[in-house]
Amino acid sequence: MLVGVGGSGRSSMAKLAASINSMSTFSIEITKSYRVKEWYEDIKRMLRMCGLEEDRTVQFLFSDTQIVFESFLEDINNLLNSGEIPNLFPPEEKIAICEDLADKAR
Repeated sequence: MLVGVGGSGRSSMAKLAASINSMSTFSIEITKSYRVKEWYEDIKRMLRMCGLEEDRTVQFLFSDTQIVFESFLEDINNLLNSGEIPNLFPPEEKIAICEDLADKAR
């Protein structure tokens, strides 16, 4: 968590730190039509990047200006506390992900 006044370079420092550590940076793009459906799709994409792509570490960059709905904070809290967001992936997607991970584990 980075705290500071607007324009102090928090985002730039976070991106620099990620670059130094050979990490990818993932951030969402907020548009007028950005809703919970798009939020879940972005989170799914980020989690796939973290879990399914080999040797890939990802930094999630999320600003207070990107909080469109309070549920976004609840989802981030769930992800940080338990490692998952309930009902994010439908059962068929979970099966496909488990199969991909099982192949890599072998």
